[in-house]
Amino acid sequence: MRTFRKILRFITTTTLCLSLQCFSSNVVIAQEASGSKISLELLETLTESDNDDLIPICIWSNDINYDTVKDITLNNTGLSEEVIINSSYGLYKQLSSNDIQNIEEKTSLKDFERINSFYDANKREIKKLSLDVDTYISEKRTIAKDEYDRKNKEFVDKYLRGARIEFISSYAPMIICEVTKEKIKELDNIEAVESLSLYENLEGFNLGNMDVSIPSIKGDYVRDVKGYKGAGVNIGQIEEGRPQSGVTELVNTTITKGGTIYDDYHASLVAAIIAGSSGMVPQAHLYCTTADNFFQNAEWLISSNVTVINCSYAYPNYGTYDNIAKWVDHIVNQHNVTWVQASGNGGPDGYVLSPGNAYNTITVGAIDDNGTISESDDTYASFTSYNVGSGMPEKPDVLAPGVGFSVSGGPVWQGTSFATPHVTGMVAQMMYFMPTLKLRPDAVKAAVLASCDRKVTNETMSYISSKEGAGVVNAINAISAINNVAVQNIFYNTTASTIDYIYSPTTTGTKTFAISWLRQNTGTGTNHSSISVPSFTDFDLVVYDSLGNLVIISQPQYNSTELVRFTAYSGNTYTIRIKRFTNNSTLEKIALAYVD
Repeated sequence: MRTFRKILRFITTTTLCLSLQCFSSNVVIAQEASGSKISLELLETLTESDNDDLIPICIWSNDINYDTVKDITLNNTGLSEEVIINSSYGLYKQLSSNDIQNIEEKTSLKDFERINSFYDANKREIKKLSLDVDTYISEKRTIAKDEYDRKNKEFVDKYLRGARIEFISSYAPMIICEVTKEKIKELDNIEAVESLSLYENLEGFNLGNMDVSIPSIKGDYVRDVKGYKGAGVNIGQIEEGRPQSGVTELVNTTITKGGTIYDDYHASLVAAIIAGSSGMVPQAHLYCTTADNFFQNAEWLISSNVTVINCSYAYPNYGTYDNIAKWVDHIVNQHNVTWVQASGNGGPDGYVLSPGNAYNTITVGAIDDNGTISESDDTYASFTSYNVGSGMPEKPDVLAPGVGFSVSGGPVWQGTSFATPHVTGMVAQMMYFMPTLKLRPDAVKAAVLASCDRKVTNETMSYISSKEGAGVVNAINAISAINNVAVQNIFYNTTASTIDYIYSPTTTGTKTFAISWLRQNTGTGTNHSSISVPSFTDFDLVVYDSLGNLVIISQPQYNSTELVRFTAYSGNTYTIRIKRFTNNSTLEKIALAYVD
């Protein structure tokens, strides 16, 4: 079968060369054609098109210089990511991990008062830190937007005069337009062009019981007992529609609406789980938009300074790294936003929908809590999509309750759409606790993975697995994970091939360590022409005991995350080693989080 496909691709490529008068004379089998920036799907379309046909394409060009963006931001605000992260480290290291590790409803009053005393004593510093983070993100995005608008306009004026323009990104080096074969030939020979791929119109899918589902992941404890209700956190929501007016759960929720389509019940359910009166973070600010103009509306959320986006809407994907996923990875990496995405409801035969297949998203599958807080009767939601293409990262990343939701006496619905906002709300709780996390989608994802405390099938808890990822999230564990010093600054932006973290547990028991790093789609320096099997940096996560014996190792080839769970013994010392597997020395954004 593999040989047949190679032959088919060879025939397709050869036919294209003839039909286009061999404008890319070095085209070889598959889309990694020497000297050509055209994707295989676009090549195949070109062979079937007439010379005067208008072909919809997505153009990625050379990226802007982000060092310049950061320098201007520093000059305008006096702030940088490194300065803010170091300030956060100096503040939060006052809380040892023992102060909040393994917090349960039975937490002693003494421990609880000690944590509250930290907040009371440092309230002014935490508020200033949150303001600094918001100021930095807003200024950096504004400067980047101005540069992208200028650069992309220059590209259109110089190379796309007369073309039918569908979309010009304000936050990525991407333009969508309709052009002829001859224009594609011209674009393929332009040095500033990184890749040319077929663009298909987006037609997606909309993929409760909050008094049960939120307690089942301990979200109510973090919200009510700890008081992490999301004040000061801006959350984006992308749906087919927007939340309806008059929904009891949303009467006191702060919502700003964008987009162009009607309000609907599905969006109301998702918004209620995130920020309704009984939701995860009732004091957060929701910015709700629609999926009809996906790229434009998502960029409106970026302009509104949201730091976490909930997307319970998704698009068909057949196991490839498509333009939507590529764009989302770029947005997460460059603009300090955490993207939480529904995996889809296609079941065991369905591919994970886009952009749930992106490396940098936190992709969420569903469990059925069977209407009880008890974990013993939880089951895997069979509608969860978990198939991915060859060479793609395993998805979903985590699970959350996704069955049995309704508001205002409406119908009861289920889907990964409703599991996703539980995780988004948990992320907002984390950002409230530590505002610096707004800068660190890599750290957020590592902590979310480390928080997972169970699986509901027979898949192993020791590693990330294909159906359940890291498992079912736990909001208490997430707070514990982000407090650990490793998640804050010691591994951020590293070129190292090996990083060792020395761990000395104070108690004997199961320990969870997770790492996450960002796929850095910046245009320049990324092999965009080979998007079906992207080249990216791979790390392994290895644990050794004090004698140098191997305890456990995680080494999936295509993930941008690793996780291990093992039994550690008090009084012993362990080396947690992050090892670069790929032979490169690129600067990587990587985070380590753990739960004792």
